[in-house]
Formats: sequence, structure tokens, C-alpha cells
Amino acid sequence: MEDTQEYTACAQEALQTGPEEAEAVREEREETYRVMADAMPQIVWAAQPDGARNYFNQRWYEHTAMTPAQTKGWGWVSALHPEDQERCREAWRAAALASEAFEIEYRLLCAEDGSYRWQMERALPVFAPTGEIVKWFGTCTDIDDLKQAQAQIEDLNLRLRRAMTETHHRVKNNLQIISAMVDMKLMAGEETISSAEFKRLGAHIHALSAVHDILTRDAKAREQPEAISIREVLDKLLPVHQQAAPHCHITARIEDIPLPGRHLTSLALVLNELMSNAIKHGRGHVEVVVGREESQVMVTVCDDGPGFPDGFDVKTAANTGLELVQSLVEWDMRGHIAFGNRPQGGAQVVLTLPLQSP
Repeated sequence: MEDTQEYTACAQEALQTGPEEAEAVREEREETYRVMADAMPQIVWAAQPDGARNYFNQRWYEHTAMTPAQTKGWGWVSALHPEDQERCREAWRAAALASEAFEIEYRLLCAEDGSYRWQMERALPVFAPTGEIVKWFGTCTDIDDLKQAQAQIEDLNLRLRRAMTETHHRVKNNLQIISAMVDMKLMAGEETISSAEFKRLGAHIHALSAVHDILTRDAKAREQPEAISIREVLDKLLPVHQQAAPHCHITARIEDIPLPGRHLTSLALVLNELMSNAIKHGRGHVEVVVGREESQVMVTVCDDGPGFPDGFDVKTAANTGLELVQSLVEWDMRGHIAFGNRPQGGAQVVLTLPLQSP
């Protein structure tokens, strides 16, 4: 409305004064508008009724390093990101034909560093008293920082959803493992379960909790934890066993080897069971060794007790804990387990696991 009134005022002024005076007034006003436009932090432009742009303020040339000749008409489109040029050109032509207000987002070349920054472009038509479009005025506002902030928020939301899904599956799997251990005890046909077995089940739950804590902590820093250190998990488990068996001397030599979270959960349960057995059947000394041999992880648990009897077989030993160990090693971790005795006496269990990429 104000633009129409301005246009009408100029027309009336031209009638009341001579052509030369009116032209001088028009040039003075255009110079005033030009100075104001150049002082603005935004890009300001004007276009003819058909959409061909015929004016840009100084901010445009500073931003794009284009010349007026390169920019005139439809040349300005070449400063847009190649993926946005056709979309913006067609949208602007459609708006010019429809004489409608225009709004679009696109990436504009920043000549200073060669990057493309997101812009919000808006334009309005200026109508003559007779109803036809006289010109278009438009602005471009830099919204790149806002776009980056929105992208970061979307990325954080995506990571949060994935972390919640991963946590859900992890908790569900852990509960299934606990349920399976209880079922194995029930399948053994025992009428009652000793307090020692309850303590062992509690130790397994603690092992799952320790691995879960580490996975959850790492998930805060990354979308999904790539790998977990064996040493870090055992640093949490060994003190628990030492505290539960103060009479026993537990030594450990652990190489810092990363394993996928799912495999390390199974390994924590296996070591938990093997250490409990070593403490129970040994005479006071338990040793845990973890090392790497080429593409394999070697885990050894030893004690100084009487060792395994000749011809020991897990399937006929009626030991549900060792059945669980064998199942986890062979099926979950695709590894191998060997039960034997050390030359100097005492049981020795050796796990051979493939060193898989996280």
C-alpha cells in the first residue's frame, strides 16, 4: 500500500512540476533508497515485472564477487548452489507470473571462502494504481547458522532415538539371559536352590550391569559404541570377586583389547562363571590372563585346586554353569573352549575367540 502511494505521489508530482524537476526528484529519491539499501546487512534487490532482476545492493556483490553485468536479468541464478538453481529459477518465474508474494530457501555462494550459505529470500510486488505490477522488491537473509543449529538438533534427536532403541534391546537381552540361567537351574530338577547359587546369579547380574554401564556411557559420546575394552570391564568385575572372596588372591594380566559390545557382554558372563568356579574349587589363588595372538583373543582362567577329573566332559558333568559358559563361547562368540589342567596342578580353562571388528 505504501509503495502504491509512493508511486502515486511521484506521478502527481510529475504533473505539478516540469519534467526536469520531476526527474531530479526521482533521482534524488532513488539515490536515497540506494544508500539505505547499501547500509543494510541483508542483500536487497529489485526486479522488473517479469521477474528479471535489475538491481542488487552492495552487499550482494561483496557476498558473491559477481559483477553487475554477470548478475543482471537471470544471471544471478549462477551464484546459487548447483542443486538449488533450477528449483529456485522455476519457483521465482511462477511467483512473477502469478503476482504473488515469494519466499524460498537456497544456498548462496560466499566468495570469501568458497562455501555456500543458506539464505531466506522473500519478495513482494509493487502495484501501480491501475493494478499492474510496476516492480518487485526482495531481500535475502542469511540463515546458515540457524540451519546448522537445526541440523545439530535433528542429529541429536536421531542419536537419542537410536540410543534408546539400543538400550531397549540391550536390557531385553540381559533379562533373557538372566531368565535362561534361572530356567537352567529349574531344568536340573532341584527342589531348592542354595544361597551360593543365588549369590552366583547375583554376580552374573552385576556383570551385566557393569557392561551395561560402560555401553550406556559410551553411547552418550557416540551414536553407538564402536567397541569396549576388555580391561575396562574386568577392572569392574575383578574387585567384586576379590571382595566376595577375601581369602583368595586374584592376579590378572590383561591386554587392552577392544571387542564389540554384544560379544563383551557374553565374555563378561563367561569370566564371571569361570572365576566363581576357580574361587570355589581352588586353594586360594586364581589367575586371569587375556592376550592377543594374531587374529584371536586368548583368555585363560587358572586356579590351584585339584583340577578337572580325567575325561572331564561338560555335557556329562551336570554343571549348568559350565553348560552356559560353553553355549555363550561357541554360539554367541563363535569361539572355542578347552577344559584342562596345568602341569603344576590346578584347573585351566582356555577360551579362543575370533578378534572381530566392532
